[in-house]
Amino acid sequence: MDLALDPVSPWPVLLVLCVAIVTARLLERFWGVIAPVGRYRSIEGLRGYLALSVFLHHACIWYFYQRDHVWAVPPSRLYTQLGQVGVAFFFMITGFLFFSKLLDHRDRGIPIDWAALFRSRARRLVPLYLFAMLLMALCVAQVSGWQLQDHLLTLIRHGLSWVFFTAWGAPNLNGVSHTFTIVAGVTWSLPYELLFYASLPVLGGMVGLRSSRKWTAMGALALLLLLARQPVLIHVTSFLGGILAAWAARHPKLQMFASSHLASWLMILLLGMEVMMFDTAYGAIQSIMLTAVFVLIASGNTLFGSLTTNVSYILGQMAYSIYMLHGLCLFMVFNTINGYVAPSHLSGHDHWLTIMMIVPLLVVFSFVSFVFWEKPFMNKNHQRWSE
Repeated sequence: MDLALDPVSPWPVLLVLCVAIVTARLLERFWGVIAPVGRYRSIEGLRGYLALSVFLHHACIWYFYQRDHVWAVPPSRLYTQLGQVGVAFFFMITGFLFFSKLLDHRDRGIPIDWAALFRSRARRLVPLYLFAMLLMALCVAQVSGWQLQDHLLTLIRHGLSWVFFTAWGAPNLNGVSHTFTIVAGVTWSLPYELLFYASLPVLGGMVGLRSSRKWTAMGALALLLLLARQPVLIHVTSFLGGILAAWAARHPKLQMFASSHLASWLMILLLGMEVMMFDTAYGAIQSIMLTAVFVLIASGNTLFGSLTTNVSYILGQMAYSIYMLHGLCLFMVFNTINGYVAPSHLSGHDHWLTIMMIVPLLVVFSFVSFVFWEKPFMNKNHQRWSE
């Protein structure tokens, strides 16, 4: 068995997960975190692993980016799909949780306080996003020698585009080429999330929830903006997969099957086929396979209990921080290394050893970010919504 850590070796996937789990376990012992018994514990536990899969995707990209300066999917089905599948499942989670909320309110005959919902979403997403943008701006300033390289108005205009969730693209800042690589380009997914949230009043009307004209008009406008952005259809279908799961997971027979070991093996088989048969997760067959896996998780499958451990819950809680901050960690570490040795001279083995050292730093940084930055804003929500 060849255990050499070449650039696309599968072994770093297992090693990164082990290091992340051990680090989270130490945080659990130190902080005393206990996973609550919630309605969607499997999904909460899944989130952290999805964020780590996106991290692995970008860690592999960095190896090749340092050599050809082209930010592109790596020449590996595994590492390509780790990122693409991770984001697809994130979109499905959003679709599932919020469409389930709509169905619950419809069944109970309780109107939704849309203002409270949107305030809760803003408190959940905006503070950490702005924190990440601040760190990115500091990296830009450092790379550009703390000198103004662009016209001031150009810098302000480009900076505002980043502040507003890259609504007008992700332009370079202050003459720093490939600025988006500082955050590993993860911001592209957030406009999809925001527009989905904004469209919820329209979706609510489709299932029989009444909303004021103001909120319905806003939802319709959000859908128009989504179409105007010419979205990648496959990303939209991921939200639809989550919506389908919200319907399917309400059936007792499916819940019973999802709780079986057979369902867990079926999920592993489908994910294995996804990686072995396809170069990308973007396709109709792949979307059907991923939706089937997600429906089982949404219906209560725990993947042999792995998704409902305290460690999985801890990683899930800090998933947004891992997602938003891992690019910054990769950039800062490799930019620091560049002062001593060209990262392009690192072998695949040395590259992955460097990644292993980044993992505990990332997990601890994300945990601190969640506890001391994200959570205080989340606790200010006047009405409790599923995160």
